[in-house]
Amino acid sequence: LMETLCRVLLVRLKDEELTMRCRSSELLAYGSPRLVLPPLCRLLYARDARARAAAERALVAVLAGNRNPVEATQVFLDAIRLPLSHLPHTHNSATICNPTPAPRHPGDIG
Repeated sequence: LMETLCRVLLVRLKDEELTMRCRSSELLAYGSPRLVLPPLCRLLYARDARARAAAERALVAVLAGNRNPVEATQVFLDAIRLPLSHLPHTHNSATICNPTPAPRHPGDIG
């Protein structure tokens, strides 16, 4: 049951309504860090700025409000150590993995 609730709340982080995103991020604090933190870390790379902001709020709520902060911190560290290949395939993750080199000379900009 908790796994299903967490999945629904994670989807609601991408909702159009601000109140739905805020409440979902607050409620995710009651979920298991093992269920919630890995998808939240992936959502930090979403294209939608609103979804990223909601994921940030949820991440803080989970880490600050968890009954077992050591477990939550360990799961968080494991989740952020995952290679970028585990991120959803979007243009943003491709840009992160293969960034365009910076121009060496102002004449190279174009």
